[in-house]
Amino acid sequence: MKVFDIYAHPVKSPQAVKQGFSWPAMFFGVFWLAYKMMWKWLAIIGGIIIVLSILSTVLPSTQQAQIATDLVCNLITLGLWILVGFRGNDWYRETMATRGFTKKGTFEAESKDDALAKAFQSSDDDDSSSTHHLEA
Repeated sequence: MKVFDIYAHPVKSPQAVKQGFSWPAMFFGVFWLAYKMMWKWLAIIGGIIIVLSILSTVLPSTQQAQIATDLVCNLITLGLWILVGFRGNDWYRETMATRGFTKKGTFEAESKDDALAKAFQSSDDDDSSSTHHLEA
């Protein structure tokens, strides 16, 4: 089972954000950040990638230096994508709060849709001791 935080908004549809590592964030990087409209993190990560690209082009003076520079830049980039995978959902939760979403609760479920269904089923039942609801 996965653990999801459920966020509600007065006008927009509710959202479920998985806790933990985000494979889509790691593999799709800047595209995932843009899709989630996380403009601050897109600018920061994109800026770092641009700086690394410029450095790998400008710094090396020999072929051996080019290989070393490319290796270092690629390792930094790989580390950056792993960081985005680990922190992406946390950054998304922070972004949701700035957009007026409020945390409704934390639920265990197989998917986002199941977590949303459990969240709104438990609010309809008015049962705060639901076995699916985790303490926030």
